[in-house]
Amino acid sequence: RQLQMFIEYKALERGILVVYIDPRDTSKTCSRCGLIGVRKGHSFSCSCGYRNHADYNGAYNIADRGNALLAGLSSCSPKATSVETKTALAGLRSRTVASPRL
Repeated sequence: RQLQMFIEYKALERGILVVYIDPRDTSKTCSRCGLIGVRKGHSFSCSCGYRNHADYNGAYNIADRGNALLAGLSSCSPKATSVETKTALAGLRSRTVASPRL
C-alpha cells in the first residue's frame, strides 16, 4: 500500500493519471488472442503459438485493460463522467500509468 501511495503522489505531481486494474488472470491470459494459456513458473504459452515470460504477458494485458478503460472513460457522455475525471483525462491520454490494484 505504501508503494501505491508513493506512485499516486508522484504521478499527481507530474500530472499523470493513475488507473487501477484488476490483475486477476493477466499472466495466464494470452495478450495476443485472449485465450487462457498455460503458465509454468515464469513461462507462458498459448495454443495460438504465442510464448513469452509470464510477467511480460501479464504486463501487456494490464496495459491493454488500462487503455480500454481510458478509451471508455473518454467516450462517456458528459453526464456520465464526473468533472474530476474529465479534468484528469484532458491532456493526459498519452501520459497514463496503468498499475495493478494492490
